[in-house]
Amino acid sequence: GTVGVVCDVGKSVLSGGEGWPVWELYPGGELQFAPARIRFDARTTRVLLGCRMKTWMMPLKNLFQARKSLPAGLDLLLGEKKVVFCGSYGTIPKVIAELCARHMVDRQLFDGYRYDGDAQPRSLESHGECLIENGRFLADLLDRGKIPGRFLLSAVHLLGREYFIERIRLVKMPLFAHGYASGVNINVYSTPFYRQHVFLDFGSAVGEGNYPRLADLRYFKKEVVAFAIESDVETAADLARGGLLARSFEEEWMRKSPLLTEAMR
Repeated sequence: GTVGVVCDVGKSVLSGGEGWPVWELYPGGELQFAPARIRFDARTTRVLLGCRMKTWMMPLKNLFQARKSLPAGLDLLLGEKKVVFCGSYGTIPKVIAELCARHMVDRQLFDGYRYDGDAQPRSLESHGECLIENGRFLADLLDRGKIPGRFLLSAVHLLGREYFIERIRLVKMPLFAHGYASGVNINVYSTPFYRQHVFLDFGSAVGEGNYPRLADLRYFKKEVVAFAIESDVETAADLARGGLLARSFEEEWMRKSPLLTEAMR
């Protein structure tokens, strides 16, 4: 759904964290789009037409995927403005297992990790206590050479996403947050529908800069409020060691929550 993006892919490279280069999919800076003026052959034209049709059919696919909660799906499609995020947040067992597989880390190292992302309701204080415990757990693994820096950074990023989503819940702002654990893929990004909502942008959990979800949001002109999460390994590790992740996230919340409140009016 992002044909026509103006970019020079491969102009810069990011560090993969373990000696592997990671190329940017999109250039840095503000994403810009322009109509594509390219003559394609018949096969390519059919493929692109099929892609465009999928973007328009996406709401039907979402309703079918979430047929057990059809009222919620219809409300997301046709209902009033909400804050919306669909994707991974929090360090649930499934996410930790995938991080371990991606970075070739022993999954048993996390046998003592505190998984309480599903514990509801939670106060801000109890969530902060969990962040302190999990942050120190991750920093200890890093300091002992059991996990690479990129692993810690991804985990901290996911913890940050969860913190901001919890914060939105606690202030009782209308929210639709669809997590990774359900196994149901609700796609509200690569489609022109759902534009009445305000979308959260946390950046990518695996790298810096622009990324596909943000490209889709910009392409379809959807309203976005971005929350920054620490992207430097050493700074993130220091915050985790010192039990300061919650304070760092709260400072970002205080900076950005007025923008979110204004966007929801």
